[in-house]
Amino acid sequence: MEQPRPEEADAAAVRRQSEEMKRAFDQQAQRRGLGDLTHYFWYHTVDLGNGLVTPGTYDFRSALASYGFPEALNGKRVLDVGSATGFFAFELEKRGADVTSVEVPSIAELDVFPGETADDVMRKMENVFPYHTVYTAEQMDYLFHKCSRQEFYHYFLDGPFLLCRRVLKSKVKRAYFTIYELPNGFPAQAFDVVFLGDVLLHTINPLRALAAAARVCGGTLIIAQNMSCEPSDAPAMQYVGGSSRGEGISWWFPNYSCLEQLLLKLGFKDVHIAGKHASLVKPAGHYYHSVVVHAQR
Repeated sequence: MEQPRPEEADAAAVRRQSEEMKRAFDQQAQRRGLGDLTHYFWYHTVDLGNGLVTPGTYDFRSALASYGFPEALNGKRVLDVGSATGFFAFELEKRGADVTSVEVPSIAELDVFPGETADDVMRKMENVFPYHTVYTAEQMDYLFHKCSRQEFYHYFLDGPFLLCRRVLKSKVKRAYFTIYELPNGFPAQAFDVVFLGDVLLHTINPLRALAAAARVCGGTLIIAQNMSCEPSDAPAMQYVGGSSRGEGISWWFPNYSCLEQLLLKLGFKDVHIAGKHASLVKPAGHYYHSVVVHAQR
């Protein structure tokens, strides 16, 4: 059965709260000598200690139990693919794991529809950013029209992760590959746990991406994203990328039946739903529903 939908949030109140959280975070970060972080994009809410909490779009702290991560991962090798700000990488490290965090090498490496360019991606990101950040108009203008592509990548992906790693004194390793390149970057079955959190939906070729992640997984592959999991569902992959070149940074939503069959065909012996949760998207004020699937060798 689908997870019951929680009561809808007050979008205006969520945006006001998000604006206040970002102001407070930026001011406190400067007081603590962490520099000017006003342009940083915080995909995840990460508790950095001493009252400093990143103003993330997604706060997964209260949903951790639904992921079914083992409490103890001592000595285990873990790969967090599409790590972004790094919330899950740092949480898995806390459980004793040796964690590698993977991100795309540049904005130009984000998956695009055939024929699209990096400039098309930037225009689409500019359109969706207001739903995920509380940047001012001046900050938006700087990020999308004045700073370099390399600077944007730093603000969007690498800077937030590296800042969190430094403050947390983390030893998580950062590697730069697209998901398709994982088998070239790591030996077969190199990791005991491979985690894909909201990654497959952003891939143009989800089967190729899934196969690449499966090849480097020697134990448990964990996938979390929005999907239908009705028992009556026929295996299907829903296209959600739209019909115009000006839309779409998400492409496919496989249902659970489809994902289960693909994972079994890729050599996993046990595939099951480990949990479900709904997360408030800030500052947009709506809920994102996620299903967590475990596949074990």
